[in-house]
Amino acid sequence: MSTHHMSGDCHHFPRGHRQPDRCPVGRHCDLACEPGYHHVSGSIIRTCLWTRDWSGAPITCEAIMCNEPMPVLGARVSYPYLSVHASATYRCSEGYRAASGDFSHTCQVDGTWSGQRPTCEKTLCGEIRVPENSNLIVKSGGLTPGSRTTFRCVPGYTIATGDNETRCSPKGQWDRPLPRCEKIDCGSPPAVSNAHTESLTGTTFMETAKYACDEGYKADVIEAPLVCGKSASWLGEQLICNEILCEALSVPANCYVKAESLIYRSIISYKCHKGFAMVSGDKNRTCQSNGSWNGTEPTCAVKRCSGPPAVANTTWSVDKKSFEQRVIYKCLPRFHLVSGELAKVCSSDLKWTGEDPVCVESSEGWDFVIEKDEPKTPKEKRMAKFGYKKSDEKVDHVATGVVASLLLTLSVAAVIALDSRLLYAHLKMMRRNVSYGVRRLLHRATVAPATVDNTA
Repeated sequence: MSTHHMSGDCHHFPRGHRQPDRCPVGRHCDLACEPGYHHVSGSIIRTCLWTRDWSGAPITCEAIMCNEPMPVLGARVSYPYLSVHASATYRCSEGYRAASGDFSHTCQVDGTWSGQRPTCEKTLCGEIRVPENSNLIVKSGGLTPGSRTTFRCVPGYTIATGDNETRCSPKGQWDRPLPRCEKIDCGSPPAVSNAHTESLTGTTFMETAKYACDEGYKADVIEAPLVCGKSASWLGEQLICNEILCEALSVPANCYVKAESLIYRSIISYKCHKGFAMVSGDKNRTCQSNGSWNGTEPTCAVKRCSGPPAVANTTWSVDKKSFEQRVIYKCLPRFHLVSGELAKVCSSDLKWTGEDPVCVESSEGWDFVIEKDEPKTPKEKRMAKFGYKKSDEKVDHVATGVVASLLLTLSVAAVIALDSRLLYAHLKMMRRNVSYGVRRLLHRATVAPATVDNTA
């Protein structure tokens, strides 16, 4: 509280004013305190003296003061001073919020505070609705400031946005957004080398992806599907697929083997040695998806045709000197070969080759027997070295016999020329000998192409 003395110049009144505004010397004037101050002592009616001083005791004015602001429940008030025009401000305490009234007041000239007394009420956060696909785990403190609420997504779901925990702020608001739970999604299953996805139930929580090896590959262990886990990742052992390999096969007796490789779908081929034929098993075998060869191992045996065909007027025998199965035909006595071949060979398809021989009966009782020209004696072998055959020797002998017969016949004819009966008999015999010789020569000439070749 301060006191002001109004004296001195009649024209100046500290903390006060005069009525009228000017007061000449010798005049009575009314003095008053300025707004915000009130009269404490001294005369309020004064005379301006010739000395320009005011008559009487000086006026004392004191500042008007307001009482301390009234306390408000749940609020704090602050003010710098209590004099006129001073301000008092109310603020709700933590955990409270403004409900009604004025929170700013001014000390008026009449010593009262302006405005209505404020009220603060306890702050409460709004009720929380439990988000979809989540559970309320903890709720402590109710809805008051500082209370805490915790959520957790149900199994198979995860927080996409928001937080799993929120607190009630002093302003009565939850400080964090509520969680939004979405189904866990692992995305597309991972790629596996040499394998493909055989079945996929889905990509969300607890759904499965099953793999299968690509063609030509197989797994060493039983395949288990991958499972979409709660961490949004695929769980389980990835399938390992290895290239299918068939085991190496042994080479069958009397057989050639040609193999591309041992991988899936590769082919192994068999071929019998010369002089052998496949009597069982498979010519080609393929590596299968289970790592085994299809078919059965072949067996190669010496070629054996069934008995050679029966040919009229012939007999046959096996050529034991030939590596291949070979038979030689021979015309029956009094029959001779006119076409076909006397030798047949068992072919790779187990059939007898060559044209069947044709043997016809010899005319006039002559016995033509065509035998195979083979060197047997040392002499014949020496002749064979120079390109001669036994048949060539026979032709020479026949020619010599014919010439000798002619000479002998002529000699005898000269001796018995006088005996016509004897001459007739000798001429008949000569005709037969000449005919025999000519036929042998002609037969040799026509049959030569059908003679059996030793190299057949």
